Amino acid sequence: MARYDVDVRIQPRQHVRRTVRARSGHAAYERVMREHVESGGTPGMELAIVIRKRCRHATPERAREYVLGYTCLNDLTARDIEQHDHQKTRAKAFDTFCPIGPCISTDLDPNAAEVETWVNGELRQVGNTKGFVFPVEDVVARVSAVMTLLAGDVIATGTPAGVGPLLPGDRVEVRIDGIGSLKNPVIKLQEA
Repeated sequence: MARYDVDVRIQPRQHVRRTVRARSGHAAYERVMREHVESGGTPGMELAIVIRKRCRHATPERAREYVLGYTCLNDLTARDIEQHDHQKTRAKAFDTFCPIGPCISTDLDPNAAEVETWVNGELRQVGNTKGFVFPVEDVVARVSAVMTLLAGDVIATGTPAGVGPLLPGDRVEVRIDGIGSLKNPVIKLQEA
């Protein structure tokens, strides 16, 4: 699985793209570790687009033919490392920093889904995919214009602002209507 991030909240002339290594995906209910992070990681709720079959130069009109479905994704970021490095690659690439799941929904309107992040039972982020600058079909088309997408690839669609740092002992939950909840506890590396 390769993962591609597209920030759909901003309206650039072209999408901002970032590739994250394939192994960074982590499952629902698995522990998220604060590895080498001084200030705590910050969660980022996202709708994830899961690709069904090889896709290159898809048009927006045909983009859904290439989509298997949608799931929850928690785009964790080590903000201290991001600020130090002045880019996101290392800050998002820790082994446990991209939980995804709990299932792939094939019956969802990806352009009208409520998305929430809860930390310790407290609502921290709320949004709706209606607020995307680019609809999901356009995102798939634009990413496939740059790179070939393969079955199982995941496109992360971006997250609204908010939340704050996570600390050991925190429980993070990303909820998307029509998909369910992605739940992960936060632990220190040495507790693993």
